[in-house]
Amino acid sequence: MSQLYRIGVTPECPVHQITIGGQNFTRRSEIVSGYGTETNRREIQGSIVRMSADDVAAIMAASTQKVIRSTNGAKSVARVHAKDSKAYSKRPGDVDVSHFVYVHAEDVDPTSAHSYAPLGDVAKQAEKAPAPKARRRSG
Repeated sequence: MSQLYRIGVTPECPVHQITIGGQNFTRRSEIVSGYGTETNRREIQGSIVRMSADDVAAIMAASTQKVIRSTNGAKSVARVHAKDSKAYSKRPGDVDVSHFVYVHAEDVDPTSAHSYAPLGDVAKQAEKAPAPKARRRSG
């Protein structure tokens, strides 16, 4: 079963959009309504898409397979690189894109409380979560 999600890149992300798992994660998008001269545009953070739980799981897995590499110098540039590319070689400063993208249920607006939860943070919390304690049987 699919539901609506708000997806995007955090304000700290050095690029304005990243494509992961077939979805485009943008910093901002517009909701357009009306017709002709009555067209209304409302800018929102990220975008709203319909996805299934399997789509979200695929995006979480794919987000660890791309990195953002920033260069310093006369002109600062940031680019997204796929780890499985033949041309990719790991360098210091490469950061998984999972640290900059978020997926929230649509009814949660991450910008209202500035509560972006990047996928990288979600994965770290899952790894650190303690295993449930075994219950003792009484009797």
